[in-house]
Amino acid sequence: MAKLTHRMLPRYGNWGGPGWSGGQWQDNYENTDWSVPARDSLDALFKLHDKAYQQVIEKLPEDEREPKFNEADKVLSESANKLSSNPSKWEDPPKTVSWWYAWGYRKLVILIFGIRGRT
Repeated sequence: MAKLTHRMLPRYGNWGGPGWSGGQWQDNYENTDWSVPARDSLDALFKLHDKAYQQVIEKLPEDEREPKFNEADKVLSESANKLSSNPSKWEDPPKTVSWWYAWGYRKLVILIFGIRGRT
């Protein structure tokens, strides 16, 4: 069962949010259904981020993972920053969340994962 604190945080689409992958709560990536589609351009970035984390977990011992997780976080932040600040202009604009929610979630991702990617 995903951590309770993760469930208290907002999620985005099928892939955005701590412990949220493939449209369901996950404790690890072993049971993730990678065929679940992203719902928009931002969600697609979250799916790529989850795949990057999975690859790190599969390839590296636990004590060597943090730098690679930070690299994945930096890529997510930089990629989200490249999306237009107007979600309706994304290649795949949001269809299941409001423009404001997509705008705000993108901003939080840029901030939070940008900080994590610098450590």
